[in-house]
Amino acid sequence: INSNANISHLAKTVIQQCKYIPEKRLIEVEGVIRQLQCRQNLFSKDEQSALELEENAHKGTGCLTPSIEDIDDYMELIYGEGSDLELDSKIKGTEMIMKLCHKTENLEILIQNRVLISALSRILSEEFHRSVELTFNISRIFFAFSCFVEMHPTLSSYRVGLSAMNILDLAIGRRKACSDHDSSNNERGNVASCQRHDYVIYVALQLLINLAEDPAAERKMVKKNLLPLLLQCINLPSKACAMVSLAFLQKLSVFEENVHFLGDPQTKLTLLLTPLLSHECDEI
Repeated sequence: INSNANISHLAKTVIQQCKYIPEKRLIEVEGVIRQLQCRQNLFSKDEQSALELEENAHKGTGCLTPSIEDIDDYMELIYGEGSDLELDSKIKGTEMIMKLCHKTENLEILIQNRVLISALSRILSEEFHRSVELTFNISRIFFAFSCFVEMHPTLSSYRVGLSAMNILDLAIGRRKACSDHDSSNNERGNVASCQRHDYVIYVALQLLINLAEDPAAERKMVKKNLLPLLLQCINLPSKACAMVSLAFLQKLSVFEENVHFLGDPQTKLTLLLTPLLSHECDEI
């Protein structure tokens, strides 16, 4: 999608080719395409490199292009308990499944595989603290599903939203610790580690904001302290994380109960937002 792309025509083509998107959402599709068109403005060159590194971590290690016909082989990789070898196997298996999700036609096949969804949701809820790479891969898989409201009931039944909340909470804490370490010791490896946490946070936020299209799911998130987590995200170094968290806060601020929390002096919302007025990103 370049600056010369015909957004209206492209949006109509997307709706024609994807049965999960009704025609009434044409304006929303156009908006998403515009966001993608401007995506390079949300990420710095270093952040883009980090994302490419994350998504292509196993390139050159002998991995073949994934095929939906080999899904049983990928599922075998994600089973097992306890060892570092087992963890590497899960990372490899989930990466292959994540790549399958890049093709929309694979999503319906994957979401209907309840054994797969059950295994992924269990690993995410029980092992999200073990590996940033594993958490990123599975979160990206569920994020792909969350882009289609028709798939939300399945995600809800496996409590994916709760797992995403837990991931967000942990990743924010790890990102802060990483920043504290980076401020005193500017090691290149530590910078890369911080960027990986940024992408886990970004994907978790995107997953949650998609699931929040269901008002009931949104209320559950708020009860699980979503608002304080979002407030911690708005001043993260990643412009993408700031953008998503601000959009989420804007969405939630139309409800009276949320306004009471955000307007509480102890929340210090004004103090948090003021530095963003001079942010280099105009959209923020």
